[in-house]
Amino acid sequence: MPNVQQFNINAQGGVTPEGNGALMSRTNANNQPNQGQWHTANKIATVKLPSAVWNVTPNDGSAYAFTIQANSSSAIISLQTNAPLGPQIYEVETAPGVGGGNSSPSVVVEP
Repeated sequence: MPNVQQFNINAQGGVTPEGNGALMSRTNANNQPNQGQWHTANKIATVKLPSAVWNVTPNDGSAYAFTIQANSSSAIISLQTNAPLGPQIYEVETAPGVGGGNSSPSVVVEP
């Protein structure tokens, strides 16, 4: 079974875990995940992943943007085997309206 980091997006666009709480490994070393999956609360969210970090085909500049319906999960997406090390920022936006918002969470990529 693959080692997948689960990311939860709240209605305000905040993501947990993030930063040092979201340690990931390009090679699945030290039992750290090399794949991620995002889950939404009660709002639609758009996630924008930089193609230099994630194994995606850009569709929005140098990033890959995708939408997750409310109370749903994304596809599982892998890190690039040559992703830059250290904190890597991506973008999350929840639907406009009461409680909607944007955030720039990060994952920490290790070898």
